[in-house]
Amino acid sequence: MNLKVHEKIIRDALDDGNTMSSQALGWVITANKLSDLHQFAPERHFDNAPNREMICERWRQGLKVFMDRAIELSAPTGEARRTPKNRKGALKAFGTATHALADFYAHTNWVELGVARGDRETLAPLLGNTCNINAFPTELESGYFSLRYGVSGCPKVAGNLKPPKGYSYCHEQLAKDHPDKGHGADRIGVGGPTYHELAVLQATRATRQLWMFLHDCVVTKYGVDTDAEAVFAKLAWGK
Repeated sequence: MNLKVHEKIIRDALDDGNTMSSQALGWVITANKLSDLHQFAPERHFDNAPNREMICERWRQGLKVFMDRAIELSAPTGEARRTPKNRKGALKAFGTATHALADFYAHTNWVELGVARGDRETLAPLLGNTCNINAFPTELESGYFSLRYGVSGCPKVAGNLKPPKGYSYCHEQLAKDHPDKGHGADRIGVGGPTYHELAVLQATRATRQLWMFLHDCVVTKYGVDTDAEAVFAKLAWGK
C-alpha cells in the first residue's frame, strides 16, 4: 500500500476515540510508514514469496517478530505493576506489524483467490503463535520484487515483465497498492469494487483484529500476577 493508504487503514481500524489516544495512534502510524524505508527486507512486506511455505517464512521473520516485540515491551513494571515496560516501543512494534499485515493483502494473491472461490470476507490466518501452511490455499504467493531491476522490481523480456523461475508474478503485476493504477484499479465484475478497495477493506478488518490479538496476548501472558487489563489500558491511553 502507499503511505496514505496505510494511514487510512490504521485510522479506519483504530481511530474511533475509544481504542487508543491520539499520541498512541501517532506512534503506530509513524512506525507503519517507516517500514517503507526497508525495501530490501521482504519480511516487512510479504514480498518474494512464491509459495505458501515462503509466506509462512515471511510471517516468522516479520509479523511474528514485530508482535512478539510489542508483547515483550508491554510487560508490566513499576511498584504497582501496571505500567508497560516501554509503551512507545511496544506501540511502534505494533505499528510495524500493521504495515506487514496490510501488505499481505496488497502484495499476495489472497484477495484474488478469495474472489475466484466466491469468498470476499474471510481473512487470512495470520494471528497466533504458529503459521500453518495447510491453512492457506496451495496457490497462495506474492510477486517478485528487487530494486536491482529498477522501479519495476522485475526482469523484462522483450520489454515485458518476466518474473524469475518459480514465480508466477512480478510484484507490479499482482500488487494492489494504488487505487487508480495497476492491478489495484482493476474492477471485480461489473459495478463491483476494485481489487485495491477489497484489499484495503480486508486489511482494515485485519488491523482491528491485530489490535485485539495484542490485547489478548498481553492479558494472557501477564494476567497471572498483575492487572493486565490495566496494563493494556495504559498501553493504549498512557494513563
